[in-house]
Amino acid sequence: MAVSEDHDALVGRTIAGKFRIEKYLGGGAMGAVYLARQTALEKNVAVKVMHPRLAAEKTFAARFQREAKAASRLDHVNSVRMLDFGEEPDGLLYLAMEYLEGRSLHEVIVQDWPLSKARLVDLLSQPLAALAVAHDMGVVHRDLKPENLMILPVKDDEGRMTDLVKVCDFGIAKLMDGPQDGASFISTAGVTTQGMVVGTPEYMSPEQAKGEALDARSDLYSMGVILYQLLVGRVPFHADSAIEIVLSHVNKPPPPPHEIYPQVDPELEAVCLRALRKNKDERYQNAREMRSDLRASVFGRERLPSLSPLAAASSGSVSAIPVPEPAQFGTAPTVAGMVAPTIPDVSGSGPVPVVVRMDEKPTPLRLQTAPVPRTWSPLVAVVALVVVIAAAYATWLALR
Repeated sequence: MAVSEDHDALVGRTIAGKFRIEKYLGGGAMGAVYLARQTALEKNVAVKVMHPRLAAEKTFAARFQREAKAASRLDHVNSVRMLDFGEEPDGLLYLAMEYLEGRSLHEVIVQDWPLSKARLVDLLSQPLAALAVAHDMGVVHRDLKPENLMILPVKDDEGRMTDLVKVCDFGIAKLMDGPQDGASFISTAGVTTQGMVVGTPEYMSPEQAKGEALDARSDLYSMGVILYQLLVGRVPFHADSAIEIVLSHVNKPPPPPHEIYPQVDPELEAVCLRALRKNKDERYQNAREMRSDLRASVFGRERLPSLSPLAAASSGSVSAIPVPEPAQFGTAPTVAGMVAPTIPDVSGSGPVPVVVRMDEKPTPLRLQTAPVPRTWSPLVAVVALVVVIAAAYATWLALR
């Protein structure tokens, strides 16, 4: 019996001797997701169970183990942490992940659209940071869509509420073979063991729709569709059938966003349309490049250093960063005699100064120097005394 047909069948069962299934949360083409309790730590987790009809296929089971291992290697503040995976004696395949309480980006679009430019850029910059790390490791997501981006309300260091974005469902990604140097590596990850294309038609790249080899640029096309939806409130292509939508991605140019919503920011529209190029060689070639252009549309064309995962973990947001001049990198600038704190940046762009909120205008750090108190040297005092005595003597001679 498929999990989706009787999703309560697993409630009460303990998986791997440590995850007690408590509640069915939802399901999809690959399996069902449950709220579970990690008994040793008394902590809520999410457990995804693969459909038995898939788990029964030897080729799928092997692919599941490989892909789960790939997903477990991802360690980024903006990607869901994989806690465990495995196979039970009865053939049940499972993934245990951190449990998230928040809204999907789809819900945010439905409830909050239109979004401010700063918030929109923040909500996309964070998953792009996670994708950059995943792509460096040779992992392509293949099914990016607003439903797979969770928005968690968190407090930053100043106690202000902000958004933390988590990329979900890397479980259907595939570890790609070959060199891992940007977009040069490729994979046939767009095709399942049955030869069916995996993905959601509305967000599918042209090469994925055609069942071709995939690389990181396919994910960036999907991010372009998500950006399009954030800009105008809907996806670029609608049709009565999935195949018509897929063919539109292959053959039709997307309507320019400003024709649907005239208030669209032209810089964000340019980023969106570049990400949606049919030819992957004409798109952004990596996630960092797309993220940089998005942030530059808010903060100016100068290259801002990336926020490190360490900083994001403490603030919960990829935010505006006041930056000293490039010549000052590598040293901590002083403000009124105090050392400004810096955060190490694993991206390699150097230390990052303290973070401020996105809705605040970045201001450069200004060096201040305390005034130097004036002191009288002994020589100056003697000269002054001689001048006073000479003046007094001259006055006495004049009065004689």
